[in-house]
Amino acid sequence: VNCLQLYNGLVYYGSEGGDVYALEIGSGELAATFKGHTQSVNCMQVWEGSDQLVTGSGDATVRLWSLSSYACLNVVRAH
Repeated sequence: VNCLQLYNGLVYYGSEGGDVYALEIGSGELAATFKGHTQSVNCMQVWEGSDQLVTGSGDATVRLWSLSSYACLNVVRAH
């Protein structure tokens, strides 16, 4: 676990392999997996009021995710 964020009954955490996981806090069950980064996820932040999660990775990308559909909405690559 490289980073984590608590939001709306879930804990989101970034992995060395590049995936982001969402676990239900009460049960510990996996609610979702966000796939797209190819290296470790080093930071994340829920964008309050927008239902979106921003993640940063060692693959030199920042990704914006929907917390309702778990889809990647945008990718920004380092210059």
